[in-house]
Amino acid sequence: MKINIQIKSASKKDVGIIKNEIEIEDNICSAGELIESIVKYMIKNNSSEECMFESDNVFRTLQSFFEVKKVPSLSDAINIALNAFDDRLFAMFIDDVRYFNKNDKINLTGGETLTFIKLTMLTGCIF
Repeated sequence: MKINIQIKSASKKDVGIIKNEIEIEDNICSAGELIESIVKYMIKNNSSEECMFESDNVFRTLQSFFEVKKVPSLSDAINIALNAFDDRLFAMFIDDVRYFNKNDKINLTGGETLTFIKLTMLTGCIF
């Protein structure tokens, strides 16, 4: 199934939204399974000579979300991505609906827009 993917970082230096279309598994029922499928897709296509996206920026941004650059195995990469989602290091939207939990049910039919927004930790004082 093909879905559109958008990536946005909240930092000042990475302004703009990077967009592309990717092919993922068909039988995805939860937000966690969707993240797992995307990480599998990234690692599979990163091991080949071709870049998975037209723009290297998209791939680097996804790597920074899921931190799969230096991960020794697929299962470790999936665990890191799911833990980052649980820890709210990035937000995931499917057609303007935000998903907060990896167990949230989703219904993908193809052609949806999946948006990842990397969240930035802020420091400050308590008033």
